Amino acid sequence: NIPSNAAYVHICASETIDGYEFLEDPDEIRVDGRLIPLTADFTSTLLSRPVQVEKYGVIFASGGKNLGPSGHTAVIVRESLTWNSKP
Repeated sequence: NIPSNAAYVHICASETIDGYEFLEDPDEIRVDGRLIPLTADFTSTLLSRPVQVEKYGVIFASGGKNLGPSGHTAVIVRESLTWNSKP
């Protein structure tokens, strides 16, 4: 259940401790007709499969696994969610 006042929904694309993985990108999430931005941690999944980036508000991945040296982070933010976006 997602509260109607949720600012976003977060998923972990591949949760390696218990072995859960999203093999397909989820559909958009709407609550009471309002689109809720989907954020996702792709640390364990990045570059392992095609990703429909347009379905997400924010995608991030840290560099300790598939991205390179630890300490690096990749972040993709939908422009409409940035401070510089115009209504």
